Amino acid sequence: MINQDIDFATLQGEIHCCACHHQWQGVGPSGVDWFECPKCGLYKARWRHPAVPHKDELIWVCGCKCDTFMVTGRHPPTVFCINCGKEQEF
Repeated sequence: MINQDIDFATLQGEIHCCACHHQWQGVGPSGVDWFECPKCGLYKARWRHPAVPHKDELIWVCGCKCDTFMVTGRHPPTVFCINCGKEQEF
C-alpha cells in the first residue's frame, strides 16, 4: 500500500534498457534506480543520463553497448558492466 500523503520528488527524462537498448521518456520517483522495460519486460532499464559528462568528452561503452558500470570496493577496484557483468579493462 502506498501512502498518498507522502510527497516524493520525481524525476523526468530518458530511460534506457541495458538489455534490449529500448529508450523512452519516463517519470519516476527520486531514488528509483531500475525500471521495467516496456519492450522486453526485464528490470534492466535505468535513467539514461543521471550524470552527463562534458559535451566534448568521450565515454566508455562496453561491448554489449551498455554505458553504465559498477565499481567494487576491492583494491585495486574492479569495474564491471551492469548489463552483461563483463569486467572492463581500460
